[in-house]
Amino acid sequence: MFTPGPWPCVTAMVERRQRSRRRRRAEAWEVLWLRLKGYRILARNFRVPVGEIDVIAGRGRILALIEVKARADLATALAAVAPRQWQRIAHAATWFAAADRRAADRDWRFDLMVIRPWRRPRHLVDALATERRAPVRWPRRLIAWLPIVAVLRRADLW
Repeated sequence: MFTPGPWPCVTAMVERRQRSRRRRRAEAWEVLWLRLKGYRILARNFRVPVGEIDVIAGRGRILALIEVKARADLATALAAVAPRQWQRIAHAATWFAAADRRAADRDWRFDLMVIRPWRRPRHLVDALATERRAPVRWPRRLIAWLPIVAVLRRADLW
């Protein structure tokens, strides 16, 4: 009797489901780690048309916009975040700031959290900055207009 092997589409679906589970588990570890460090979680998986932010956390005057990567080592995780992805995160952050008053009065910082198997999570503070500088502080008037400008640019009206 003929028993068919796993179909390519079924295999891809199973792999996608495993990746999704691994991502959710990594984000859960990251949230736990951040709470232990004294951060307050403001949003998880914040999605807008221009991008997505894995975790938005605040502590004091700092608003940390955190990208989570579950990789085997640190170098692979750093290579997995391209400049274009940081740009998408920054665009999504402007939408978050326009939607949430708590974000407008804080200094923004773009962090990277690396989750490695059987090791402590590694929190790379201000991973976007190439040199040490003060965190970005956006004026309220500019924040209110940024999502509108992004929509107009996508529609080639700006």
